[in-house]
Amino acid sequence: CAFAITFISSRVINVNSFFDILVALYFWVLFTALFTSNIEYSALQLKQILGCVIMCYIISVNARNEKTIPWLYAIYLITYLVSINYIVENVVDDIEFGEERINDEKMNANSMAYLTFYITFIIFIFGEMFDNKWLRRACRYLFFCVIPLFLWLALLTASRQMMIIQVPLIVVLLFLRYWKFGSKRSKYAFVFTFCSLIVIMMQLNLSFFTESLLVERSTNISNDARLVLVKETIDIGMRNPIVGVGPGCVQLYTTERVYAHNTFLELFAGTGIIGMILFVVLMGKYLVTQLKRYLVYRDRMYLYFAVFGMFFIVDQIFYVFYANLYLISFFILVATHGETYYKKRMGQLHNLQISRWTSI
Repeated sequence: CAFAITFISSRVINVNSFFDILVALYFWVLFTALFTSNIEYSALQLKQILGCVIMCYIISVNARNEKTIPWLYAIYLITYLVSINYIVENVVDDIEFGEERINDEKMNANSMAYLTFYITFIIFIFGEMFDNKWLRRACRYLFFCVIPLFLWLALLTASRQMMIIQVPLIVVLLFLRYWKFGSKRSKYAFVFTFCSLIVIMMQLNLSFFTESLLVERSTNISNDARLVLVKETIDIGMRNPIVGVGPGCVQLYTTERVYAHNTFLELFAGTGIIGMILFVVLMGKYLVTQLKRYLVYRDRMYLYFAVFGMFFIVDQIFYVFYANLYLISFFILVATHGETYYKKRMGQLHNLQISRWTSI
């Protein structure tokens, strides 16, 4: 229904190049399904991909309107809050904090890791995009609340992904806002706060952290199941390099009967080298586009979009994103936000040039 309303009201098919490349990838996945090793598993993934196409289309069309973008981000924010509430109500009391990790059927550690990544970016970008300075300032203060929340979730989920993505992401975003693009006053505050945190942490008893399951999983990776998966999926892809074993079928060929937990390798093993290349092209085009725009116009928003792209690419080695409705649609939302912002800025620059010419 939402898809039909969006299409009828907009009459748009070619939304932007990022959506086009994603659709091309999905057509290739559909093609490789003709040669699948298991029709049932491939049919299930094609059904998931249909949902991705519909969601991404709705998101990308509506994100062309600048006023709609915050409400689209709010979808993921509400999803996250509901997930946190579910964990508090149904999971926290059933596990030993720091010694066990959440592994609920409805909400697992991986889910919380990527959702926390998205929410971190949403709250940060809210602190840049609102015209109202008080709302912008409130979001900037709210961003600091993400730090203790993420630490709590990191211990709760024992997720290495959470640490690898969240820690550098928060540090980079804070550095850009308060140092690279900040005033002299904000730079002093940044240095003071950073040094104070280091001193405070040195005085604290961190045994609850150093003896946690998170640290144990992070330091003992020699027998990590993901390393075995990497080797197995590369081998599967090398033996089936053209069309793979079929979308959704990789799990049938791994020792643990699980999917690759890596977007690139899942595509390589399941749909062949072309599927993986199309996804690499999508990631590369997005990142290069944002970096080029920043280098030309020196607008901080383009750099923020580029930072998101860098961490999103890294996150692909931890999970399979292309067939997950929420995960891939958020990328399309950020990519379309970048396009909408670019067109707005180009319009403003054009109007400024016209006003200068007329004044002459």
